[in-house]
Amino acid sequence: MKLLPYRLLVTSLGGASILVFAVGPDAFTLTGESLSTAQRHVRVFDNFSNPRSNNNTTPDANFPGYTGVELAVWKAVTEWGSELHAGNGDGDPSQPGDLGSGGANFDSVWQGNATDVGGVNDNVVSEITGGGGGISSFIETPSSDGWRMRLYSDVPWDDGPGTNITGFDIQGIVTHEYGHALGLGHTVVNGATMFASISGNGVAQRSIESDDAGGVQSVYGAAAISKPHVTGVHDNAGQLVIHGFGFAPVSNEVWFCPNTPTPGSSGVPVKLIGVPSTSNASLITVTIPAAAGPGDVFVKLPAPGNATLSNGWPIDPGNIPPAPGTAYCFGDGSLPTPCPCTPPNTVPSPSGGPDAGCANSFNPAGARLDAAGAKNPDQVILTASGLTPVGFVIFLSGDGNDAAGVANGDGVRCAGGSFVRFGSQNASNGAAKFPNPALGLTNALSIVSSVTPGAGATRYYQCFYRNVAAGWCNAATTNMSSAYQITWN
Repeated sequence: MKLLPYRLLVTSLGGASILVFAVGPDAFTLTGESLSTAQRHVRVFDNFSNPRSNNNTTPDANFPGYTGVELAVWKAVTEWGSELHAGNGDGDPSQPGDLGSGGANFDSVWQGNATDVGGVNDNVVSEITGGGGGISSFIETPSSDGWRMRLYSDVPWDDGPGTNITGFDIQGIVTHEYGHALGLGHTVVNGATMFASISGNGVAQRSIESDDAGGVQSVYGAAAISKPHVTGVHDNAGQLVIHGFGFAPVSNEVWFCPNTPTPGSSGVPVKLIGVPSTSNASLITVTIPAAAGPGDVFVKLPAPGNATLSNGWPIDPGNIPPAPGTAYCFGDGSLPTPCPCTPPNTVPSPSGGPDAGCANSFNPAGARLDAAGAKNPDQVILTASGLTPVGFVIFLSGDGNDAAGVANGDGVRCAGGSFVRFGSQNASNGAAKFPNPALGLTNALSIVSSVTPGAGATRYYQCFYRNVAAGWCNAATTNMSSAYQITWN
């Protein structure tokens, strides 16, 4: 067992005395350890003695069900995630819109509370009585078999979430210590989260820097195109519908956070196994297990490897929003306007899927446009799946509806009226989304659609995408996804 301590180097709560080194761009160090997908779980045993450790009683929509030290720890480990949490990275006043900055094939799996401090391999954060002589905290490794994190009780801990901390910031210190669990050693880059000592009150350590992200990507690889991707959830008659792309056709696992801590639990998530997907492997529909509670939901592919676990998406069972609108304009022969690519061409009739657009050269089921998220305030995310793997994509918004369809390239367009084109990007693994902060596409959907949430205006959305394939169908080089209608009430 190794102990990796975190040292306090402060002259006062507002200042620090720190050595500065001249370094190159890759100064991170590695311990040679890593966490498999079976070791991604994180729990808290709340034995913290300072009242300010649980001073925050304000819930956060992106982190449902928890406040206080639990919320601070959940945010801390989420910062190392593969992408912005909940699609917008909100929840931390010190780095608004930027929570989830690792960019690697790594996502932590929040599992709520533990009933004790656990053993050295149980992945539990807790307080330990006493002090470390200038040491704030430590983590027990090797993390390949699990870890345990201890924060000394003589340190005046504060749970935030604001930046006016009285004492030392739990979130910032745990972000650093969790970096060790991931397999990172200390860096000599001043200002990086994995710098060997705390600057100020620790708030600055909440946000990992480029050197930290480089380290986690070195251990787990940069987030793969094939990594499953959750873009939202909605409720359908009491069932949870998970939106995204890159799911397996069959045998997915869906992971949940438990609703109560279980004595003797190893922290393994509540799981549904053998779950199929539908709609171009972009939707998974399940009944939430009775043992599941508020937390993140994940999708795990039926294969080993770091790139087989999705990002986490927050859910609060019993309070999951309905679908924001309705998908339509399918290429299955239900429209008066047929798909242009029908016999005697290469695609058999009907030339598209029952819940997607017309066929393309990559996907005979066609491309599907879907949406999830609350409309007011606007948190809607559009997801297009079943596109050509890396083709150019443009999202369209129309204020009219050509419900019968109009032939357009190899597809059928149903969004009509006055058009707005937005969200231009290249597809990744046959998918695209909007908003997409990773590509700088941060405006809300209502803003680019020129509508006000709650005002009742209706907009019709569709994807226009490039499909160049010599000898396939006809001379057209473009296609259309299915369409999606949203009334912004």
